[in-house]
Amino acid sequence: MSFFAVISESKATETWLMLQGTNLLPGLMPLAMSTILSMCQRTGSRAEISYYEVYIERCYDLLEVGSKEIVIQDDKDGMVHLKGLSRVPVNSISEFQEVFSRGIQRRKTAGTGINDVSSRSHGVLVVAVSTPGSGDSGTVVSGKLNLIDLAGHLYTIPTQN
Repeated sequence: MSFFAVISESKATETWLMLQGTNLLPGLMPLAMSTILSMCQRTGSRAEISYYEVYIERCYDLLEVGSKEIVIQDDKDGMVHLKGLSRVPVNSISEFQEVFSRGIQRRKTAGTGINDVSSRSHGVLVVAVSTPGSGDSGTVVSGKLNLIDLAGHLYTIPTQN
């Protein structure tokens, strides 16, 4: 397991690095998707994305119009499942950017003393990749990557929040 964190006082830097970036320096989420989609094209694998937010202890699907609430369930093995979370197949970085940008626009935001627009929710991009197994066995090898943009903790003195 690996963990990578980006921290700044205003939170704007972390969100910019995770989500947006620029064409020359894409954010971590688009950069990861570009790499994954290149791998999928070489190997015949399939990629699907989900994007949801955790806001005031509830989960909302950001790829659905209206950002519908998702039901959180534990199974008998202690695994957590998000019932009703949409999965959208993506075959190119342009498809990813189109779908992902709609989800970004649906996140909960508000103004602060430092930023006019600050995320108020944790944003989770889930990338699921599946590859058909070799031979006639019909097995599928799958993996999942969760990339998380945490809601900012704002220092109350400098931000007046």
